[in-house]
Amino acid sequence: MVAYAGLVALYTAAAHATRPRAFAAGGIAVGAIALALVVDPSADYEDALVTYLLFSTSWLLGMSVRNRRERAVELEERAAALERTRAAEAQRAVVEERNRIARELHDVVAHHVSVIVVQAEAGPVAVDRDPAQAVAAFDTISATGKLVLTEMRRLLGVLRADEAARLAPQPGADLVPDLVAGVRAAGLDVDLSVTGEPHGLPPAVDLSVYRVLQEALTNALRHAGPATVQVRVDYGPDAVRLDVVDDGDGVPGVNGAMGSGNGLLAMRERIDLVGGEVTAGPRPEGGWAVHASLPLDADPARMGS
Repeated sequence: MVAYAGLVALYTAAAHATRPRAFAAGGIAVGAIALALVVDPSADYEDALVTYLLFSTSWLLGMSVRNRRERAVELEERAAALERTRAAEAQRAVVEERNRIARELHDVVAHHVSVIVVQAEAGPVAVDRDPAQAVAAFDTISATGKLVLTEMRRLLGVLRADEAARLAPQPGADLVPDLVAGVRAAGLDVDLSVTGEPHGLPPAVDLSVYRVLQEALTNALRHAGPATVQVRVDYGPDAVRLDVVDDGDGVPGVNGAMGSGNGLLAMRERIDLVGGEVTAGPRPEGGWAVHASLPLDADPARMGS
């Protein structure tokens, strides 16, 4: 009966005590068995073998149970860590998507609403002086309003969780002439010069070319006052270079209550996402200038927005 109690005690120590105590219990058992065999004159080699085999089996079974339990705890902790990582990744993806949508909303609203405001302010003045110009202004307001509604519906579709969003193609460099034509229709004198061809641009660069020019022209429309704007687009072998220079007297984000500076921040963020560079600021001779360079070999991991 004592031997069985020792087996149970050794198993319990190996299975549930701390690991150092489990090894200590095994060492004590080896020493105790050896002492018992020495003091028992009737014990022989077979008794020693059987006794050591029984106690070793008990200790090994306890250690096996311990290892399985520790392994199960380790797997649970690893699964919990993976779940936390997945949750963090999902949250980051949500934040990135919200930021992307916020940039798109800013670009759409800032540009098109600025055109509408400018035309709405010019329309009543032109009613008496030039009715045809007034009609053209209100036609521009109507067309721009329909366009902004279309883009807003597209962006809001992204936010719907109950149906797949049906996205219209994103604007790109090929629509720059249309962008300039729309700004001209709003009353801003814009001269566009393009060198090279906008073919084979990475999608993020393609979109950023359009959005950066859109933001720069929107700022000129809102803040430059009566001005001429020079737009230069150079599609080079390694980068797209953009220059938007006006000779007005306004400062984006400073002149008037409409300016907040968010447009320039959004522009810099877009350029940074594709690994490019941008400078924007007043010119010594007057006016405002925006110069940007968008590399064509930007890191794809940074170009997902």
